[in-house]
Amino acid sequence: MSLQISVASDIKTLSRWLSATQKKQLPSAMRNSLNDTAFETMKYMRRILPRHIDRPTPFTIKNLQFQKTDKKKLVSKVGFASPTFGKPIGRGSAHYMKLLIEGGIRTPNKRMIPIPTKLYKTDKFGNIGKPGKISTLLTKKNHFQSTLNGKPGIFKKTGRGKNKKTEMVIAYEKTTRYLPQFNFPVKTKSAVNRIFKPIFDKNLNILLKKKNIQGIRGWL
Repeated sequence: MSLQISVASDIKTLSRWLSATQKKQLPSAMRNSLNDTAFETMKYMRRILPRHIDRPTPFTIKNLQFQKTDKKKLVSKVGFASPTFGKPIGRGSAHYMKLLIEGGIRTPNKRMIPIPTKLYKTDKFGNIGKPGKISTLLTKKNHFQSTLNGKPGIFKKTGRGKNKKTEMVIAYEKTTRYLPQFNFPVKTKSAVNRIFKPIFDKNLNILLKKKNIQGIRGWL
C-alpha cells in the first residue's frame, strides 16, 4: 500500500509568479523537492506509527519506505513495502498493514490463525514470537494441541487432583476481523501539505542562486 505525492496544483499557482527565466529551473526543483518530501514524509510517518498501532515491530517500521520520482512522471511515493513497491524486507508489511489501515477480514496462510490468549506470555510487541515458537511450545511439559468444547488450540494442564485444570494458551481461529486503526492516506497527505512548500522554496532558490537568477518567496 502506497500513496503518490503529486503537487501539480501548487506548481501551477507558483508559475503565475515566475519569470520565464525562473520557470526553466522548475523541473529540477520539482524532482529534488518531491524526493526530499517523500523522504521527510516517510521519516514522519515512521515516527508517528506507534501512536496509532500498538507496539509496531522494527520490521513493520522499516518496511514503511519511499520511492523517488523519475524525470518523466514527477511523482514520488510513500508506503509500506510489498513485492510491487519499495525494497521489501521479507514479504514486506503492506499485506497486513492494509488491514490495520482499512479494516477487514484476515484469512490464514495455512489452516488456522494462532491467537494468543491472556495466559500466553507474548513478546514485547504483543506477538506470539519468532517462527517456530508454537512448535517449541508443544514440546513443553503439559502442553498439547487439541479441540476442547469445540474450540481448537494449544492447551496447558496445571494443578493436581481436584485442582487440576486445562486452559487454552493459543486459540486457533479461521478468520480474524480488524477495525481501521491508522488513517494512512489522511496522515500522509497532511504531512505532504506541511512539508512540501518550504522544501520546494529552498530547492528552487538554491538552483536560481547557482544560475545568478533572482529567488522567490511568499508565493502562496
